[in-house]
Amino acid sequence: MFGDLRFSVETENAKEFARTLFDALHRSNLERTSDGAIESVCVVARDLEGNLVGGVFGEVFWGWVHVTVLWVAPTFRRRGIGGHLLSRAETEALSKGCHGAWLDTFTFQSVSFYHRAGYETFGTLERFPDGHSRHFLRKSLHGGAP
Repeated sequence: MFGDLRFSVETENAKEFARTLFDALHRSNLERTSDGAIESVCVVARDLEGNLVGGVFGEVFWGWVHVTVLWVAPTFRRRGIGGHLLSRAETEALSKGCHGAWLDTFTFQSVSFYHRAGYETFGTLERFPDGHSRHFLRKSLHGGAP
């Protein structure tokens, strides 16, 4: 069946190889959707000295913002900073034409934080890692179904 192909596990230059694969997949997606635009959303919080105390980063494509990271320094947590950062990122995503937001988080992070922010769980991977789960969440950004 695959007589003319050779399969192998390659560890050297894995990052360069991964970049080649992602670029090829992006081109393939573009052929099928005719939309390859990806924009960033980045909102940061800094103290008066300019030190980073929190931030959120996401990527906007196909009408959704994928929140890839939200972090607040431990000494600044439980003050509403994370919620404010997330809300600002959602507002920015709306201004870029998004109708929904999605993200993933772990049980050892704070699933309930996102539920309080209006996100709903649409998928879960159990035992990822052992003793925990990985949750996938979404939220409508305009009041309709995501």
